Amino acid sequence: MSATLRAALLSAAAVAVVELALAAGGWVVHPTLGHLAWLSLPVVLIAAAAGVRASAAEGRDYAGQLVAGAEIGLVAGIAAAVLTWTIHRAIAPAALEEARALAEAQALARGGGPEAVADAVGLASPFGRAILRFIEVMFASVLAGLVVARRPRSTGPEGQV
Repeated sequence: MSATLRAALLSAAAVAVVELALAAGGWVVHPTLGHLAWLSLPVVLIAAAAGVRASAAEGRDYAGQLVAGAEIGLVAGIAAAVLTWTIHRAIAPAALEEARALAEAQALARGGGPEAVADAVGLASPFGRAILRFIEVMFASVLAGLVVARRPRSTGPEGQV
């Protein structure tokens, strides 16, 4: 298995474990504990950085390392989104019900119409939550690739360092 695939699967697994813990504990809708979803971010960053470094050890140049970071982000983001959607759709479907009801009540209290309610409730859906996880993982992996990728050392006119 390639280094990029290993890093992507580790990142997606970390996001899924945190999301499952939040959904099972009912903390997705908690005003403070709902932010614990960001606990997966250090694992995503470290896995992406390790994957980019390992791709450099496999012989990729600077551009190849940047592509490896994007590959990790894309594969991990899609896997994390699918797992998050599955968690909130099949495993813990009631986890977001309270969040949807709260968002709808707040939109109606502000005097919003049907469009405002639809906008407020959008991210409190399984699909909205999955899109948020995809964006989180994709952005973190590409950022890790940009930071960790190593440029080749410049050589002199005769190929000497």
